Amino acid sequence: DLNSGNLFTAIQPGFTWRGDGTENHIQAILWASDSTEDFEEDYGFSCSFEHHFDDNEKSLFVKLSNSNGNQTDIDRMAVIGFGANVRENDLVGFGLGAGRSSDTSDIQGVFETFYRYQGPLDIQITPNVQLLAGDGIRGNFAFVAGLRGHLDF
Repeated sequence: DLNSGNLFTAIQPGFTWRGDGTENHIQAILWASDSTEDFEEDYGFSCSFEHHFDDNEKSLFVKLSNSNGNQTDIDRMAVIGFGANVRENDLVGFGLGAGRSSDTSDIQGVFETFYRYQGPLDIQITPNVQLLAGDGIRGNFAFVAGLRGHLDF
């Protein structure tokens, strides 16, 4: 409800630098959210780093997040991933992450692999497969397949 006066506030500084034919990014997000009828106020941060190498043909990223856990499903998260350009504009990659449930303190992990097809007219199609593991998942394992689309205009 826009008239409630409850606000979500964030600041997101970042920095990009280039050197030796590569591009690197570092970014932080600090956020806070007012309390609502259903949730107490919450706050958190996220930091990410992305390093490109081999003339920007490959990249490695790391992301760390933490929150008070009142309005988020997880209160701690760490992710690392790798991507490589294939063909002319396509991308293949994988990521490995772990997080802690803000409700139960259960630890869950995910491994994802994907292929992003760059089509004509700035259309991207990305099928992916994820393996989820950890407490709170039926049988402690689950497979998830997905399909993302992106269109720039």
